Amino acid sequence: MMPWKNHNPIESMPQYYKNYVSDWGVDIPTTDEAAYSHPDFLKYRNFYNKMHVCETQTIPHGPIGTEPTQYPIILKPIYNLRGGGMESQVIHNREQYESAQLTSLFWSPYVMGEHYSIDLILRKGEIVDHYCMRGEKLHHGMFDYWELIDCPESTYRYIYNWVEENFEDYTGCLNLEVIGETIIECHLRMGDIDRFGDRELMEAIHVLYNVGEWTYDGDHIKKFYLSALFAQYNQTFTINPNLCEEIFDYLTYYQIDDPDNACINPPTGQRLAIFCGETLEDVTDARNIAIALFTPNIDGKYTDALTNFRDLRI
Repeated sequence: MMPWKNHNPIESMPQYYKNYVSDWGVDIPTTDEAAYSHPDFLKYRNFYNKMHVCETQTIPHGPIGTEPTQYPIILKPIYNLRGGGMESQVIHNREQYESAQLTSLFWSPYVMGEHYSIDLILRKGEIVDHYCMRGEKLHHGMFDYWELIDCPESTYRYIYNWVEENFEDYTGCLNLEVIGETIIECHLRMGDIDRFGDRELMEAIHVLYNVGEWTYDGDHIKKFYLSALFAQYNQTFTINPNLCEEIFDYLTYYQIDDPDNACINPPTGQRLAIFCGETLEDVTDARNIAIALFTPNIDGKYTDALTNFRDLRI
């Protein structure tokens, strides 16, 4: 049995991790479904309840049907183990709110600001390492690209105090989605750090889960970008995988999404692919090529606003 549950980075990036990163020992959750059921994290799985995340920060919130304290608000599932901003929507007034029907949703204030995905490495409740990705937003739930940055001091101070109060003896990876200085989601697993291609980091994570010690002493990766490609719903897009292997071999990593895996998609568009590399130009150039290779054509509303977009279909 493989310990990496349910996504195995060794299988997805064998050029970096095969025969180097260990693939034995205790279960290491890499998806929310696996983390929620992990026996070591049962006392923390209530943090998948987004109302609980609000409560720990004294943020106004309530299940749908209760009266919001202000507008605009955002409606989201109380629990969502499949990601992608499923069923979320921004509500600007009472009339819109009254028309919302899904009883599995809750409301909280719509927060403006920079969007971060922050990977924390904890040992017995202490943050021993962290990585911060900033997302460049498109339409609701979609992102142009993510970049690795130094976490803003005020944001890090806020999450440090929150983790100290709520994860006293937690050991493992913890991913937080943060807007400004508001934590909007908590995941008991890593975010995108497996896509860095850092062997020492991934082996250190294996050691952490199996031995409880943090051994990483490598130089932190300084530059990392991840660009995303979205398209319209109600169409099935195809691309030649053999061409992808030849053309995108200069990237750190790329992924063509499974068209049947609709669970990862936000309400505004379906994700087709991601491209990872050391420069923004590398990942956006790869995306431009992919846009030209996908059939049928991707609607311009999903491409024209992208950073460094060049239409190679012409």
